[in-house]
Amino acid sequence: MLVAVGGLMLGACVQGGAPADAASTRSALQDDPLPAAPALPLGLGCGWAVQSDIDTTNIAFPDNAAKYWVALLPMTPGTRVRIDGRYPAVRYFSYNSYDPLLRALDVQTDDQLAPIRPGNNPLQNPAAAPGARYTAYVVFGTPPKNRAPNTLYAGNIALSSLQIPNGFLLPVIYRTYVPDAGYDFDGGVGLPQLTIETTSGTALASLPTCTTPLLPTLGGLLPDLGLNGLLLGVDYPDTLALPFPTAVYPPRTTRFYSLPGSVLAILSNIVPLPQLQQIGAQLPLGEGGFLSNLDNAYVTTPFARAYGNLILIRAKAPTWRGAPGVPLGGEDMRYWSVCENEFVTQRYVACSADYQTPLDRDGYFTVAISDAADRPANATPAQDITWLPWGPFVDGLFIYRHMLPAAGFAPAIQNIPQGTPPQQVMGDYFPQSTYCRRAVFENAGNDPAAIFAACAADQKANPPG
Repeated sequence: MLVAVGGLMLGACVQGGAPADAASTRSALQDDPLPAAPALPLGLGCGWAVQSDIDTTNIAFPDNAAKYWVALLPMTPGTRVRIDGRYPAVRYFSYNSYDPLLRALDVQTDDQLAPIRPGNNPLQNPAAAPGARYTAYVVFGTPPKNRAPNTLYAGNIALSSLQIPNGFLLPVIYRTYVPDAGYDFDGGVGLPQLTIETTSGTALASLPTCTTPLLPTLGGLLPDLGLNGLLLGVDYPDTLALPFPTAVYPPRTTRFYSLPGSVLAILSNIVPLPQLQQIGAQLPLGEGGFLSNLDNAYVTTPFARAYGNLILIRAKAPTWRGAPGVPLGGEDMRYWSVCENEFVTQRYVACSADYQTPLDRDGYFTVAISDAADRPANATPAQDITWLPWGPFVDGLFIYRHMLPAAGFAPAIQNIPQGTPPQQVMGDYFPQSTYCRRAVFENAGNDPAAIFAACAADQKANPPG
């Protein structure tokens, strides 16, 4: 379902597949209650301390088809944290642990979690309804060769060649993506409950439960500020078309590997020495950053207004879980999305999830990014084009996500080795990009492939500057 917000078509939080059986979910909630836990008003003391919010905690390049809850768990040798949860009515959920540099260290994914009653995990058994219980654990130390079932590990902090046990307060993020029709992001089952216990299972403290954490909205008490909605309508002055160090011309798309690698890539834009990128590839500082999800991989395309006020991106689209006509288990990946972000603030301005993104007759998606005032008249879903607002920023950062690709889907972003040009692996699935002039876009007709070709040819003939 699509809803209009300031002229932008945004998808409601439902996926394209069949909705979960709400009656079965409610029955599971009543018949198999979770262990009792204290509950304080306004989310005070809640085990989940922070949740993502489009206005106030829109950081670390999130996706608007997802919700994130953050816990800071005390981890010491001899103790663990027990997670009592239910399978939500969502496309995907997981737990990731992080180090202080916001690098993901370990992940427990929904289809890996064994239920208390065998056969009740709907990610393993499509006939199972959401709402059944599972128990998982967060433990101190690194994952052993033979992992314990339903266990997330705190891991080590990698500092060059040093490996320091990660502990004290361990950041853990619980994520859900794309709720089923009629459900919120908790998938109809509430938040998982957290209990500190010994490794032998003796409970030490049950952390309070909550519906909404204290931060950032005082447990839901503060009103919705509507900041992101205001950003969507801002028309950046074309006379302030400034360069930005993240972007080059023509636009360049790279896979995200690590925070240090990203920093050195930006430095190489300022001081164009190939050695800087080579150093970034060799630094033993671990992978990831920005609270990334180990089940996702990302390619990014930075751009700047110095080179144009309209950008076009085009690629062949993978199939996704629940896509019409795609049998369960026959999809290319669980989920994919495209987002327009801003580098410094790390905000998303707007995103389009797989089920919201129109495809042309050849199975390609085409994304146009501009201010509303510069939007071409033919940049509409009717022409199989997704339009995203640029936002009030001098720069933009296009992020393309792949989640949990099928083992046989070779063009997945996850399969790009460090140092290999992404297009060599992704082929037609690689997002090509070009700046464009609005008049060229509108005069090219209504076929996305023809529009992209016209824009690319015009840029070759008339580069900026």
